[in-house]
Amino acid sequence: MTPILSGARGGILASLAMSLFQAGGMKLFPAPTPEGGPDEWTPHYITKSALKAFLKDEPDPDWVKSLSALSHLGYGAFWGALYGLWSGNKNKNIARGMAFGLGVWAIGYAGWVPALGILNPPHREHRNREVRLLLAHLVYGAALAAFYNPNSSPEEESL
Repeated sequence: MTPILSGARGGILASLAMSLFQAGGMKLFPAPTPEGGPDEWTPHYITKSALKAFLKDEPDPDWVKSLSALSHLGYGAFWGALYGLWSGNKNKNIARGMAFGLGVWAIGYAGWVPALGILNPPHREHRNREVRLLLAHLVYGAALAAFYNPNSSPEEESL
């Protein structure tokens, strides 16, 4: 398997691990939405906010739920593929993966997400949300590194 494909596959699996962590993290680190509403899974909130801005109307909740899950997996696959480009055929390294996860957090939550006005920048966001997001991205990076295996053979892939 090529490093890019291994990274993309690892990114999808790592996104699933991250989502499971966030589900528990919402109970441990609850945080209201920026408008003061009830806590939401952050990819759901981002998708809903983007659709509201684009459609100029309240989007269908079922559509938002499906699209937010798909977009989260796609975003994870994209970053996983970049991880594959960066890592090449290097051995698994959980610390490198966790550093990469923090980079993904910084580009998203300290970069394009506040730039588009979807969430506040980290220093102005609810502390619990930032703790949860930082920890979730560490989980993403660790899981990505654990699942990353560009040197696997097709026989190993079918097991």
